[in-house]
Amino acid sequence: ATSGMSGKEACEELPAGRGWAGGAAGDGCRFLNGSKECVDAVCEMTKSYEQVVNMEGIGKAFSGGLGERAFSDAVVNYGVWTCIRDWDAAEERACAVREHELACFRFDENSRQFHFFGRNEEVQLVSEEDEEEGRKKERDAIFIVP
Repeated sequence: ATSGMSGKEACEELPAGRGWAGGAAGDGCRFLNGSKECVDAVCEMTKSYEQVVNMEGIGKAFSGGLGERAFSDAVVNYGVWTCIRDWDAAEERACAVREHELACFRFDENSRQFHFFGRNEEVQLVSEEDEEEGRKKERDAIFIVP
């Protein structure tokens, strides 16, 4: 959203049809059913850290240290990230993430919660090679489960 504007005002400045139906229109707003009526999106991922680790085992999640992107202040302490796909359809829609697309979150050590960082396409935390390896791992896991 443009600095100094509410999410709705900034959204109204976006061209009609930007994004996809029900998808992201800009920072902090979404087009609803293709119209210019906008609301502030609440993007969250409610999986626990342990659940994310389990999803890594089947190729649906990736994680690592933030390195130079690490950030800490009096409120938050971000040192690690996770990118995850296909975790919860409703939460994915709220984050404006398409099916099978990686959404990336920073883990706040203080609150023990994940905070949205962006789509992997934007923040580039997982390489295309690693993402493809994860998809292969998931395909292989499907054949193992009866």
